[in-house]
Amino acid sequence: MCGQASKVAHNLSLVAFIHPSSEQELENGSASASSKLSPLKTCQNLLRAYGSCKSEKLGLSVDQELLWEMIHQHQEWIYAKARRGFSSCTWELLSAAQAVAVYVLLRIKLGQNSRAFPNGDIALLYTLGAIFRRLQVEGTLDVSQHPQGDWKQWVFCESFVRVAAVYFTLNAVISMEIGLPCNSPLDWDTEGMLLPASKASWSAQSVDDWKRRTSTLSSYKQLKWKDLLASTSLEDCPVEEWRESSDEMGLLVTMAMTLRAQLLREAVQAGSIPSKKLSASCSR
Repeated sequence: MCGQASKVAHNLSLVAFIHPSSEQELENGSASASSKLSPLKTCQNLLRAYGSCKSEKLGLSVDQELLWEMIHQHQEWIYAKARRGFSSCTWELLSAAQAVAVYVLLRIKLGQNSRAFPNGDIALLYTLGAIFRRLQVEGTLDVSQHPQGDWKQWVFCESFVRVAAVYFTLNAVISMEIGLPCNSPLDWDTEGMLLPASKASWSAQSVDDWKRRTSTLSSYKQLKWKDLLASTSLEDCPVEEWRESSDEMGLLVTMAMTLRAQLLREAVQAGSIPSKKLSASCSR
């Protein structure tokens, strides 16, 4: 997954949680777009200017202190904006979330905090959490189901679902190491998050293309992360069909929930979680 961050320096459309139309929507929705770069474009420029790219392998060296000095400054700017609220449009909020997600993955790739950004791991996760909480405060995003019939809103929602997949996967994998859980009462519940959409629908480049690609998919209820905890696929919960149609983001979520299921089983065996509570978590 850390390789996604390296792709940003080369082509944003290669990244699994960035849709090609997102930046265009930001330009269309912001009156000042012509006079400033989006958070994601700024992120890309920082990586190109201060990271050492290996174009033939899409590799990126991230151990440059100057790069992390610039990331630190950008993170502080994004955090301040998230606390106050982005005044231009909601697409800028999405762009900021995507940029911070890239920085989080770069931090994981680095393996430790840079001297130029000593508390980078905590600061970046706090910033991403602040963006999610801003969405809750403003009520600008309903993640309980994918929008139907409105491609732009579908792209907006699905983009945040995919950024959240990165954020919440960290909760299942590394958050205990830094003492910063992502699944707090102020954040969205991990198990209640939508699963990433199919590869076919995500790769659509226009509303007509989206309708054509999704028309061949079976209609089923909106699957959530908790559905992956179920021991068997129910008739109205075709998890296997979702797995077959998903892309690398789906694989990421599957791995995270497999780990979570293992941790839950170990907790039950240790007696810290009643078995009835585990069954309820898997079936509700």
